[in-house]
Amino acid sequence: GNIGGTLRFFPWLKYTTTNGVDFSSVSENRYTSERTFSGRSDAYAYKSQSNSFNWTSMHRVNFDKQYKKNDISLMLGGEAIERSRRSVGSTGWSFPNDDIREVTYAVNTEGRSSGNEQASLSYYGQLNYSFDRRYSLIASFRNDGNSDFGSDVKWASFRSAGVAWTISNEKFWKLKPVNFAKLKFSYGTNGNSRIGAYVSKGIYDFDVENSYNGGSGAIMSKGENPILSWEKTYLLNTGLTLGFFNNRISLEAEYYRN
Repeated sequence: GNIGGTLRFFPWLKYTTTNGVDFSSVSENRYTSERTFSGRSDAYAYKSQSNSFNWTSMHRVNFDKQYKKNDISLMLGGEAIERSRRSVGSTGWSFPNDDIREVTYAVNTEGRSSGNEQASLSYYGQLNYSFDRRYSLIASFRNDGNSDFGSDVKWASFRSAGVAWTISNEKFWKLKPVNFAKLKFSYGTNGNSRIGAYVSKGIYDFDVENSYNGGSGAIMSKGENPILSWEKTYLLNTGLTLGFFNNRISLEAEYYRN
């Protein structure tokens, strides 16, 4: 479910919030009879339950103001997200007969469980400014924190800025066939946090195949990496946009570097 709203303090200032909760529960129950081809050697059953709970909360303040030839737009916000999952499953085989299909009554049983938790917190802002429909500036920032990364590098900062010049709005522009001409340039960074839960902390796998001296055993499937942090990308973009004959024909050329 989701709940949110907007509160307008002044015509040029408003506050917006969006909050959501998502819960899902999935049950699975399978049985393969000894009368089937796949279960001909031994009937087996599988039962599992998986629950997930996610919530998100976003808050944003917008400021929009026009003053003479100046247009200013400012946005500040924050967002928190948390995800959790728990799963449990069991398998049984070698039943007394084909009418008994509960894992509990199987001669041989095996169980597994897993779970993970992830949380992130972000603060961000963006400024848009234009003067006389000729000169434009856009600047933004983000501070992001993510529980998946190492203890000392959970947070990262990302910045970007761009400028544009609408040359066709200048008084000296006399090329009537070209009714629109705009130059733009931007440079900034963004990040990637999609690495998976607990990767930086080291992951151990418990399995009956790793048992030792009659007891459960574990092996390290992924080593600890406390300095594992955000993947940061640097982006540069510049371009020229032209419109001909009242924008009946348009031309856009861009240079992009990642």
